[in-house]
Amino acid sequence: KPQLAAQKAKHLIWKSDFERLEKRLKSESDDEELVEEIQQELEELLLNEPKQLSFPKILYRDATPEAIAKGLYAWSSALLNTNEAGALLGGRTMSNLGFFSGLWDGDDLRIDRASSDSYVVEGPRLTISLMVQEKTFAKFLSNQGSLARDNGFLARFLVCYPAPLEGTRFGLNA
Repeated sequence: KPQLAAQKAKHLIWKSDFERLEKRLKSESDDEELVEEIQQELEELLLNEPKQLSFPKILYRDATPEAIAKGLYAWSSALLNTNEAGALLGGRTMSNLGFFSGLWDGDDLRIDRASSDSYVVEGPRLTISLMVQEKTFAKFLSNQGSLARDNGFLARFLVCYPAPLEGTRFGLNA
């Protein structure tokens, strides 16, 4: 906690300095010498932005591909795990199977968005462990099965289908 507080304070001071220079730049935009001086100060300030501490988010249960990508940017290894994958397979999480297939090879992942800053996830690793009922999985295959096969998404899984033990009792019959 003390490290986090110190780091946050450093970043707040840096941000305040940045905003001060930004205001000066707007108000002094007519004076070329001052603009050049402010530009140099801004460049120096941007080069010395304090690093923010990041706490790894490793376990995801219900997350969008964008949230997983952001999390991988902060910490490059994660696990998507659920014991009821119906919501994931039928929802937004699995709407971008190519994203998940792309994480398999471990190549850097570049994320570009118009609405936010671009970033690169270096050497991402994502483990996916999904447990799902037979009918739910069959529905997923009927909806997205051909895409999941064609882009190699399903080939990246070890699929297990154990025999049901419904109604089985072990022990002495009384």
